Amino acid sequence: MPKRGILLLLIAVLLIIASPALAEHIRPRIDTKELEIRIHELINIERQKEGLRPLALDKKLCAIARDHSKDMAERNYFSHLNPEGEDFLVRYKKKGFVCRVRVGQSICEGAENIFCNNLYSSIIYVNEKAHYDWNSLEEIARSTVRGWMKSTGHRENILQPVFRSQGIGVIIKNGKVYITENFC
Repeated sequence: MPKRGILLLLIAVLLIIASPALAEHIRPRIDTKELEIRIHELINIERQKEGLRPLALDKKLCAIARDHSKDMAERNYFSHLNPEGEDFLVRYKKKGFVCRVRVGQSICEGAENIFCNNLYSSIIYVNEKAHYDWNSLEEIARSTVRGWMKSTGHRENILQPVFRSQGIGVIIKNGKVYITENFC
C-alpha cells in the first residue's frame, strides 16, 4: 500500500510540473472569419444599446478591411494610412466601392477603425522558457470592441446613426491580431 501511495503522489507531482510545459504548446486555433463575425455581433450589440439599428455585414467592405489588416501585418505598420499615405477612401476607390451617405448638408464617404490585439494576454518566463496565457476568440473580440468603445473617435464611428453596413477584416501574424473595421 505505501508503494502505491508513493507512486500516485509521484504521478501527481509529475503532472503538476508538466502542466505548464504542456500548456505553452496549446495555442488556440483562432478562425479569423469566426472572429470577424463575433466582432460584428458585438458592434451591433453596442449600437442596439443606444437604440440604433444593427449594421449589415458587407462582403465587399470585409474584403477591403481584410486587405488593410493583411497589409499592416505583412509590412509591419499600424495606421489608417498605408506607407504610401493612402487612407480608407483610396482603398474603397481601388476596389470600386462607393459609399455616399448624407449627413445633414454633407456627404459622408465612410469611416474606419483599426485595432491591434494579441493572441495572448501575458507571457511568463521560467528558466528562460516562455509560458503564454492565450486569449480565446471571445476574449479577443470583446477586448477589441471594448477598446474601440473607450476611444472617442472609434466610438463615434460605431455609433454613427447614418451608417448601414460595415466590414470587419482580421489577419493574425506573429502573435498579433490586426483588425480593421470599415463603415458605410
